[in-house]
Amino acid sequence: MIQSVEAEIGVDGIVVLKEPLFLAERRRAVVTVLEPVEDMAGKSNAKQVLELLDSMEFRGTSSLGPEEIDWIICENRHAWSEWSGYRRNVP
Repeated sequence: MIQSVEAEIGVDGIVVLKEPLFLAERRRAVVTVLEPVEDMAGKSNAKQVLELLDSMEFRGTSSLGPEEIDWIICENRHAWSEWSGYRRNVP
């Protein structure tokens, strides 16, 4: 089974896993080097997203159903043209 875990690699090449990884036997691995750790500062994470969704800005907003979302997408997709064959009324 292929697993992915986050890790940091120091300039000395030492790999430090950011979460536990339990293997029953020795395995091969592929390492993909991403942006520097310092570049990650200030980027959003799940906790920040949940806090934003719970903020006053989003409170009281109603959820749209699939038909309303589809209608909005179609309206935006075709806003640039005169074509209106796919438009429909959504209650």
